Amino acid sequence: MTMKMKTSGVVLFLLTCFTVFGQNLSDFRVRLNETGNTRTISLIAYTGVANDISIPARINDVPVRVIQKGAFQSLKSLTRVSLPFGITTIESGAFDGCSALVSLFIPASVTRIDAGAFTGCSSLTAIEVDPRNQHYHESQGVLFDKAGTTLLYYPSGKIGDYSVSASVENVAPGAFTEADKLSLESYNEIARRFGGETLVTTSEFTESSMAGSGTARRKGPVLPGRSTDVYYVSAQGNNANDGLSEDTPFRTLSKAIEATATGVVRTITVIGKVEGGLTLTNINGELLITGKLNATDTEKASIAVSSGFVLQANGSIKLRLEHIEITGGKLGGILIDNGAFLTLGTGARVSGNVGANGGGVNIRGQGTTLVMEGNATITGNLANAGGGVFIWEHGTLIMKNIATITGNRVIQGVRANGWGGGVFMRNDAYFIMQDSAELVSNSAYELGGGLSAWGSNVTMRDSAIIKDNSSVVDAGGAYFYKSAVIMEGNAEISGNSTATSGGGMALGTPIEDGNGSTVLLRESARITNNSAAMSGGGLFIGKNNTVVLQGNAEISGNQAQHGGGVREEQDAKLILDTTAGIRNNRAPDYPDISNN
Repeated sequence: MTMKMKTSGVVLFLLTCFTVFGQNLSDFRVRLNETGNTRTISLIAYTGVANDISIPARINDVPVRVIQKGAFQSLKSLTRVSLPFGITTIESGAFDGCSALVSLFIPASVTRIDAGAFTGCSSLTAIEVDPRNQHYHESQGVLFDKAGTTLLYYPSGKIGDYSVSASVENVAPGAFTEADKLSLESYNEIARRFGGETLVTTSEFTESSMAGSGTARRKGPVLPGRSTDVYYVSAQGNNANDGLSEDTPFRTLSKAIEATATGVVRTITVIGKVEGGLTLTNINGELLITGKLNATDTEKASIAVSSGFVLQANGSIKLRLEHIEITGGKLGGILIDNGAFLTLGTGARVSGNVGANGGGVNIRGQGTTLVMEGNATITGNLANAGGGVFIWEHGTLIMKNIATITGNRVIQGVRANGWGGGVFMRNDAYFIMQDSAELVSNSAYELGGGLSAWGSNVTMRDSAIIKDNSSVVDAGGAYFYKSAVIMEGNAEISGNSTATSGGGMALGTPIEDGNGSTVLLRESARITNNSAAMSGGGLFIGKNNTVVLQGNAEISGNQAQHGGGVREEQDAKLILDTTAGIRNNRAPDYPDISNN
């Protein structure tokens, strides 16, 4: 339930307690802006206590567009915040004083970041930008304009040397305001090139650095590569080391995890490739395993998990992986079990693994959750079912912020005959795609080149897409059996193909009883440009299934031999409101809709 109060053309929402993706919406103070028929939300403040915050893309079905000045001001324990696709503006002072914030991913939708947005973010080591963003660009964690000619912001937590590229023509005022961890050599180089005033705007610098000498000065030594709140792991390390610097790393990840259990350190940085499977059980609290930001080719982090990476807990483990690859698993890449919570964050990658169920990741058990965000990728994995991800027994997968499952495949097996090239799910599992998440270019033998869902729940919204997947037998894009499906907010199924029926989507006929799947398309959701060699280029609806189109939803541009847009079997239900449409599909017989 929501109450609203109008004041001077602006509507303030008072939110009751409601949780989405583990985030309590009542912790957000927001403003509803109304201009004509357009309604958007500005985030005014966060009043909760979480250290890892996911800003919702929508509140009360209204898109969140602006992070207002002071929205997260002085939240000194905030370590991570996930910005949804759809955010357009980050105002000055939005994250003022967030001294524990370590990195931030800027979605493609952002068009304006005001100067001073990250003042006081002394631990911020990298700004990362969606490469599809048309206004901003990132290199080595530093923020630039799209052309790369103006340096806009240097994260104040970056340590050591930094050389400004020769292609950079300008430095924005305040870009280096708090860059007190730069090496002295880097300061001097930047000062000579752009002027000492570029650097000197805080008390960390002496007046002499502005006296025209061309040399900037600052207080205190820099100790590059050492941080007492991080354990380091390298194949060249030794478990007899203290693990507290790049020069004294542990050799094995298991040793670093053991060390975290006895102290306050909750971050492990992996340098290069480390070997061996790993099982995590009964580790309380949150743990980050990451690679180095801006790593060289030899420093890029990967874990070769020949026997798999197993995450098991009684609801007590929250593990986050960033800038690291999980690869080489012969029993699958990652198993998440028994209520554990895993986030694949920016730069995380699960690839080149093989397993019976879930080549990349296997999620099972009530409350067990995988979140993918900030360009995390699951790719190039192989299985009998769920080439990328297998979800079952009430498990949950959430994809957001252009997370991608791509290039995975399944082969014809004994029990699950090559189902779900990207994702396979069953037994009341949950799958949520949002913020331009992509399920793309996966392949299956049958029943869902991209997705195969059995007795489960699927939601696609905010420009999420299932695209360019393929199957030999039925459902090039997505297959649903006795499942509940919602597509909304410009969600799309497009460019998928099959050699039989249901190029974009197929709904299987229920065997046990007459209760099939229910599919709702609304808010400009669309099934478009898919193909089937036989029937139902866009959509094949088996008996006792229901499909509803409303709110400018459409099925268009698909093709098949029979029923280019939709093929309905007897006793299937297809319901359209006056704003929805099935049009411009192609087939020799019945281009748009055919019935048995």
